[in-house]
Amino acid sequence: MIYLDNAATTMHKPQTVIDAVTQAMCSLGNAGRGATSGALDAARTIHGCRAKLARFLGCPRADHVCFTPNSTAALNTAICGVVRPGDRVVTTVIEHNSVLRPLNRLAAERGVTVEHAGCDANGVLDYDELERLVTPGTRAVVVTHASNVTGNAVDIARVAAMAHAAGALVIVDASQSAG
Repeated sequence: MIYLDNAATTMHKPQTVIDAVTQAMCSLGNAGRGATSGALDAARTIHGCRAKLARFLGCPRADHVCFTPNSTAALNTAICGVVRPGDRVVTTVIEHNSVLRPLNRLAAERGVTVEHAGCDANGVLDYDELERLVTPGTRAVVVTHASNVTGNAVDIARVAAMAHAAGALVIVDASQSAG
């Protein structure tokens, strides 16, 4: 069998991942729950992981990295934490449900306007349309970096430049591309 869905939801975990998870489950305590060796080891492991991720992702500080149970929870937190009632948000037609569902809910419950930039027949983002949609007053631009359907990558630097020129924040779903 050839398994090609091997990004955010990998089916086959490498042995190193299995070993690390097993080791953590067998020997680490609950970080922040006391001064036991297990709790302290867990805290050191978490802080070490946060520092490694910050370096890998180019974050200026390790405390800019936060952990969530999964990408859906992270995106919900970012989107719902940034978007206010009546705001305008621009996204794309190639977004995962973890982006579309909170945006649709915010539109229905908080009067948020959500605009969707299209793609061509190959699933490549229409940057000209995106640029037309991102105007002053846009609160956020929410985009996937790499589509879980097509595998196409979005030029995040280009999108960020458009968003920042209009004073908008950028939320990137990098579930399929980080790592």
